[in-house]
Amino acid sequence: MKPITVPDKCAEFDELFVVSDLHLGGEPGLQLFAAGEEFDCWVTEIVLPALRPKRGRRPRRVAIVINGDFVDFLADPEARSANAPFFNPDLARRMLPRLVADPNSAPVFSALRQFVQEPGASLIITLGNHDLELAVPGVQRQLLDLIALNDHDARGRIQLRMEENGFICRVGSEAVWCVHGNSDDPWNRVDRRELESAVAASSAEAGKSGWKPNPGTQLVMQMLNHVKADYRFAELLKPENQAVPPLLLMLAPEHRLRIESALGAVAFKIRNSLKSWFTSLLGAEECLQMSGRPAAEQPALELLCAMLCRPHDSFRFDADSDAAELLFRAHSSTVAKLQHPQRGRLAGGQPRPFSRQGQGSSSSAGSGTNEERLLGWWKAFVRASGSGTETEVIQAFLEELQQYRGFDETSPCDTQYRAFAEDFGDVALSQPGNSDPVIRFPSVVITGHTHQARASLPLGRYAEAMYFNSGTWAQVMRIPPEVISDPRELEALVKKLRQPGNAELMNDGHLVWSPKTYVRVQTGAQGKAVAELKAFGEPGIMP
Repeated sequence: MKPITVPDKCAEFDELFVVSDLHLGGEPGLQLFAAGEEFDCWVTEIVLPALRPKRGRRPRRVAIVINGDFVDFLADPEARSANAPFFNPDLARRMLPRLVADPNSAPVFSALRQFVQEPGASLIITLGNHDLELAVPGVQRQLLDLIALNDHDARGRIQLRMEENGFICRVGSEAVWCVHGNSDDPWNRVDRRELESAVAASSAEAGKSGWKPNPGTQLVMQMLNHVKADYRFAELLKPENQAVPPLLLMLAPEHRLRIESALGAVAFKIRNSLKSWFTSLLGAEECLQMSGRPAAEQPALELLCAMLCRPHDSFRFDADSDAAELLFRAHSSTVAKLQHPQRGRLAGGQPRPFSRQGQGSSSSAGSGTNEERLLGWWKAFVRASGSGTETEVIQAFLEELQQYRGFDETSPCDTQYRAFAEDFGDVALSQPGNSDPVIRFPSVVITGHTHQARASLPLGRYAEAMYFNSGTWAQVMRIPPEVISDPRELEALVKKLRQPGNAELMNDGHLVWSPKTYVRVQTGAQGKAVAELKAFGEPGIMP
């Protein structure tokens, strides 16, 4: 997202605690959030003591920011029905009271209720992509009542910030920007005008809103919700868009048709992210017209052309074809032509048009090589087309996935961070020689969304701003590199992934855990904001 300009007047705090992605809700036994008691202890032991005045000074101002995906309306069992609407305020109204009574999430509401009763406390809730129904005024009123009860003063200490830009405030002499981050994710970007229309239709009781969800929502409701009871890794393994569909294709053939149908969202995502540069680089239509191509390659080329040139909602995979294989073949043949341009000559002996537009550039923090952009996680299917065993195919895929380094909090190999770094590329927070600069842009940017914590990554022309991701309190899954490299351990892991109910997998603390991470921002020396990524309790951040 483009850097937000700091308003002249905004909330000021002595201390800020930022969490995100609690994902409260879901069917008992299939809930992502399982840290209610720990959250209560965190508020009691860490947050509330920060409100106490130090050495007779004035009362302190402390805020908790829940930075998106506070609740997960997509996880409710009702969302699995065949005709369930993608935007469902009625479901949200029924679900919120159940959360307060659920033993898993009740401690969260109890802790927040205790917090907002304190003078100097502020609770800020921003909008994510799994709790869009919180944008509906009636749902907001219900949430406020459940947290504040009948305490008018407590209710005044709660802010619901549903804007796309999230929430911005000051800590000391610097600005802090809290935003969920899904706007920089092509899978989960929300069309705010469509959301406003859906909210208006709901408020007017005009029936169905006609909401057209993003690919990430489609993936959750059309695939993940239907397979997670048997394959829990489908919603635990991160990054899910790169990891889950191909792994499910290899491990869950009984769900093949459902997976292939949901892969229509993959086509939409690829089409949006590649069309602008791919067509200038190779020319999708020209792929189909190129002479001398084997007839066997035509289905792959036609699929690729359809992905790039047709509206996603009118495109469907052929249930009789292997969508994953076709996608891989299309991508691999394209990369082969990139690596060997002479193979792409036309019948007349003239070289194919070749533009370097869209190639990786050192000036763009989000750029990579064309091969990396085109292949992505489909590279794993290289061995599938040969004579490799099933374990070797899975091993190749997981080795490819390791490049994302999902739980290394110091790694810049993070697509969301790269998007922010690119947008902040020309921003200078202060001017040399100006002893009292005007604060124009935030010095600390805190996101969520990916469930992957990040700490102190530089932003801006002079690296004056810092990027953080507060991670998650929901359960996540990580496959250690040593398991991937050892065939025996990998075979044992595959058995766990296929085990009905996944009980052994869910009880393995080396694979599944709740990070319980948060970002704490305090006023440091000379009024500077000092931000730290922390984990509450054990095991905390995985190495």
